[in-house]
Amino acid sequence: MGELHPYRDGEDAEQEQWRLKCVTRFGAPTVQTEEEKDRIRGWVSALRSGDYEQGRNNLRRGDKFCCLGVACEVAMVKGMQLYRRRTVCSDWYYGQDQGGSATVLPDVARDWFGFSRTEVYLVVPRVVAQQIATRQQEEACDYFVDNWRAHVRYTAVMLNDSYHLNLAEIADCVEFTYLPEDWHAARG
Repeated sequence: MGELHPYRDGEDAEQEQWRLKCVTRFGAPTVQTEEEKDRIRGWVSALRSGDYEQGRNNLRRGDKFCCLGVACEVAMVKGMQLYRRRTVCSDWYYGQDQGGSATVLPDVARDWFGFSRTEVYLVVPRVVAQQIATRQQEEACDYFVDNWRAHVRYTAVMLNDSYHLNLAEIADCVEFTYLPEDWHAARG
């Protein structure tokens, strides 16, 4: 099979082959159960809801959330035993009795969603990359698109904090990576 180019118009099957190549390059980020898929659907819905003001570099600072802070909030709403407490710096710390974080998704929440790696890796779909290309400065955009063409997966933290994707764009990446059947069904 030849190298797939993310900007070439093509069949859904070709885009799916490209997505699979991206997510399996260093081991597939898999969601195994329907319960885990439903949890991720809740996260995607919350990211798209407009109910969260986006922040950077912390799960939550004041009333601003990074994409993984939204995941922590969703987990708590859906019944996960996760606590949050405010630090003296106005950051919020999420965790359980044994460990937690103010900057990365706590292990217990990662496991609850069914993510198999320490970082939550995402693949950027073509439509999101094109939106970013029209929005970002030329220099930043060139770097982003060049890496995307090379089938690099990005961490959710990197997309939120470094590339400044908005929460709805990150929701598209989450859905494309972990819920491809939902992604394709919503786009015909």
